[in-house]
Amino acid sequence: MGRGVVAVDGKTMRGSANARHGAYHVVSAFAAENQLVLGEVCVAEKSNEIEAVPELLDMIDVSGAVVGSFRPCGNAGKRAEKPDIS
Repeated sequence: MGRGVVAVDGKTMRGSANARHGAYHVVSAFAAENQLVLGEVCVAEKSNEIEAVPELLDMIDVSGAVVGSFRPCGNAGKRAEKPDIS
């Protein structure tokens, strides 16, 4: 990826709820410099965004990039971590 900035954020998909399930929650990785979504994962029901972040980061190459979040990951009292693969 290089030295770009990758923003990670979660969103609730409005209008996705129905009688069988609640609204879908999606976590996305966005390459700020290129204005391009690099990947998305759907957050499992009974889970939260923080648990989906490592799965998302495993799907894309973020080596050398600065990865940040719009909301501090400390909100839920737990930090999303990805092992150093250098």
